[in-house]
Amino acid sequence: MKRIRLIARKRHLEPKTGKPYSDAKLMTVNAYYEDVFEVPDDFNKTMFLLQFEADHPEMKGWLFEITEEVNVKGAGKCQR
Repeated sequence: MKRIRLIARKRHLEPKTGKPYSDAKLMTVNAYYEDVFEVPDDFNKTMFLLQFEADHPEMKGWLFEITEEVNVKGAGKCQR
């Protein structure tokens, strides 16, 4: 099993600049979602996103980003 971080952003553009909103602005209008999931080692990103959109139809068409969480043993401990 491994852990992945899913970030979803609604496609909002700044009216004056035409550029995407920052994550901070998206959070203020409930257009940003982030969560960590535990998935099998051989999971398929496309199938995961299709199932996620099926389970959360209000997020259909959002921009998705998936990154793997790195498990580092002994992280935060001073190495001597």
